[in-house]
Amino acid sequence: MKLRELNRNLWDDFDIWQGRFRGYTVELEFPYREIDKHGKGYRVIIKNKKSIVHSSMLIFDELEKAREFSINWIDNLLEARDT
Repeated sequence: MKLRELNRNLWDDFDIWQGRFRGYTVELEFPYREIDKHGKGYRVIIKNKKSIVHSSMLIFDELEKAREFSINWIDNLLEARDT
């Protein structure tokens, strides 16, 4: 999955990277301000066309780890649907 960085939104406290994988949109957020009460790190939001499928409060210290988590999560979701 390739990621592209979206522009920083001044009303939101996050820099966002977005990618698509197997029909799902993945957004990886990183807070750019110190006011974030949950700490610094990447968070994962997985969406389909209609809604948010998964929003993780897990905090990853590297972008690549968050990316791998989202790919594995989508693979597991699709595998569970097939059984």
